[in-house]
Amino acid sequence: MSVKITCRQCQQSFAAAEHLYGKSLPCPSCGATLTIPRPGQTSSAVIPQGPRPSGPTGQGYRPAPQGYVQPPQGYGHPPQGYGQPPQGYAQPPQGYGQPAAGYGRPSVAKKPLNRGAIVGGIVAVVIVGVLLVGLGGAYMLSRALAWPDSSQFESLAAGRAGFQTRLTSKEKDGSPLPNPPPGMFRLERYPSPAGNMACLVSTLDGTGQGRRPAMIWVGGGFSNSIDDSPWTPMAADNDQSASAFRDAGLVMMYPSFRGGNQNPGYKEGLYGEVDDLLAAADYLARKSDVDPQRIYLGGHSTGGTLVMLAAASTNRFRAVFAFGPVASVSDYGPEELPYSIFDPQEASLRSPRHWLHAMKSPVFVFEGNGAFTNASDVRSMQRAAKTPNLHFHLLDGYDHFSVLQPVSQILASKIQQDTGPTCTIQYENR
Repeated sequence: MSVKITCRQCQQSFAAAEHLYGKSLPCPSCGATLTIPRPGQTSSAVIPQGPRPSGPTGQGYRPAPQGYVQPPQGYGHPPQGYGQPPQGYAQPPQGYGQPAAGYGRPSVAKKPLNRGAIVGGIVAVVIVGVLLVGLGGAYMLSRALAWPDSSQFESLAAGRAGFQTRLTSKEKDGSPLPNPPPGMFRLERYPSPAGNMACLVSTLDGTGQGRRPAMIWVGGGFSNSIDDSPWTPMAADNDQSASAFRDAGLVMMYPSFRGGNQNPGYKEGLYGEVDDLLAAADYLARKSDVDPQRIYLGGHSTGGTLVMLAAASTNRFRAVFAFGPVASVSDYGPEELPYSIFDPQEASLRSPRHWLHAMKSPVFVFEGNGAFTNASDVRSMQRAAKTPNLHFHLLDGYDHFSVLQPVSQILASKIQQDTGPTCTIQYENR
């Protein structure tokens, strides 16, 4: 609703919208400052500063009320000579009140500038600045350090042999486990080196269908947890459910990892999670309705990075599909990394770009080719890849999320036809 106000300066009336209540604005007619009242209050106006218009046509001019008497000439002005010194007043001598030359200064000769001290001071300021940058500066420094040579190792598992990650923080997610709808998923636990981890496994819609291909899907983020996304309807431009594979008849498994949900252990930022993922594959392969030779692995964003690390650790997967991974784990930023950012080996053992040579299964990497994606990471890995089993696809017109549903639907159809002794899946950009 609006409120009607009248300017006390020019007596013009206006209507003010409710979003102007309590604000001070210039009158559209005379320029006086109006305070817009709330309903039930009285408006006010402040006469604008500055000289009044000199003629009857000036904006805001109002004639004097009848009977108004002009004050006598000179009224309100000080008498002539007011504020001047009396006649005969003597000016003080020149320099009066000024300190004597050299007053307050030591009576010693000037010393030349100590350039060494100046340089030392500048260096000290730079050092202090670097220290104040703190974690951010240390993070950038760690990116510049030389990376260990991973090419000498046949697999990521071999490169990690004998290495013990050192966590600088011990964090757990603690999210409650989801309650899956009956007849769609079962909540189960699989054994891993860190203890029993929760997972969701899809149920079959019939009997007597024999062993089926299976998909292990890893979602994005660093929570290491599972939620209700596998059965929650999602928009086509952000479908992180991977439901296209379940709709195609694949057995689906969504594992959680150490430190996620209410699992044992702590989040390790893509290190121990690799061990958990391989243990989940072992668990799934033992199921009577799963074809152990046709277990596929897929993941999105952080999950895409994790599945590439798993592909560098073993060749047991029929094919691996990584959506929107990063080349280096340091790209996620120090706030997500629970290890010492000063240790390049910690980062190397978590970064797919250092282990492309170790990926023996067919690996397909997808990302949208628009803004706010990991397209630059995909390009850098494409340039570094030397083996023919790595396939990189940047799709125009898609982003980090909208690429998921259409590509998953195509892959699900290709998996249905991939029934030979080895993987025959191929993908061409459309």
